[in-house]
Amino acid sequence: MVLLMAAGGALYGISQHGLSAATALYGAMAGVLVGCTPIVAIALLLYWLSRR
Repeated sequence: MVLLMAAGGALYGISQHGLSAATALYGAMAGVLVGCTPIVAIALLLYWLSRR
């Protein structure tokens, strides 16, 4: 799942800014961040609700 998000981000970065190692790397990092944010938010929300 994480690899899929990284690949998607890398492909998006390359398509927007041209092919380079830095673009692929930053795109992959951004893809993972964007993909993980909702998962982390939901996990934190569930944890907070379970503590109440």
